Amino acid sequence: HDTQWSVPLFERVCQAFGWDDEKGVYPEPAWMWRELVSRCEQESFFANLQDKAQDLRRTSPDALAARLLLTPMSATQHKRMIDGFGENEWNACQHLAQVLTWRYPQLAERLPHSDLFFWRKFVPRPIYTQVFIRL
Repeated sequence: HDTQWSVPLFERVCQAFGWDDEKGVYPEPAWMWRELVSRCEQESFFANLQDKAQDLRRTSPDALAARLLLTPMSATQHKRMIDGFGENEWNACQHLAQVLTWRYPQLAERLPHSDLFFWRKFVPRPIYTQVFIRL
């Protein structure tokens, strides 16, 4: 897994050898083919995340979550970015961190933070205006 490869390269190799998962034509053993397909899906997922993170015009919650997790930033930059976050953005961060943790754990080493949930420290805590104390 140390070597990065692209989805287009994988597709060209499949085309050259006539491999087609939908038609059931793939190399043996089958477990090796499954690993190659999984790797291709992982690389495609990561490329999509990078596109979202780098395109500053994208302001959807999932794009902001990708930007927060994939872009190296100072604490000041983090603060500036998350000041406008609401529930949707925090939920997108939670979802992305979980997907990276459980489905694509190999991608974590490519990210600037080893703790994929580092952003939780920025989530505002609710402030209760009335506290009832029982004696």
